[in-house]
Amino acid sequence: MTNAVFIRTAAALFATGMTFITFSSAQAETNADYRASVEKSIDAQLRMPEAGLAGRHGTATLAVVVDASGRVESIKLLKSAGFANFDREAIRTASRVSYPASANGRTVAMVLGFNEAVTSKAQAEGGAIVTAWADEQDRKVRLAQQTTAQQPDS
Repeated sequence: MTNAVFIRTAAALFATGMTFITFSSAQAETNADYRASVEKSIDAQLRMPEAGLAGRHGTATLAVVVDASGRVESIKLLKSAGFANFDREAIRTASRVSYPASANGRTVAMVLGFNEAVTSKAQAEGGAIVTAWADEQDRKVRLAQQTTAQQPDS
């Protein structure tokens, strides 16, 4: 079962971010500290791209898979903000955030707003998108493991 916790954060001028952390109950040992650390790091990293984006806005949703040591294993842009510069900044931010080590790896979902607030609706949509993506990844891993286990030794 996947649990979800939201973190609201304000970042650089006109750019706001929110993270949604999915974790198993076994990983719940230090979630408040983990969220606080990730939030602080997002605040330090997120920037508003300036090139040709005056008056434009969008919200990007990303899934960030982090291993137990806090190292980013993968970043997947699941919903574009609508502009390549916003999407690049969202990926850059996710890659530069400092994720604390934890007992197990985590999937961190980030919903980052550019020239717009991250609304509760955007949070809910982002959470649903990332949860569905993470569930699909888990399903693929289980299927691959079953297929490997069923193959005869040569």
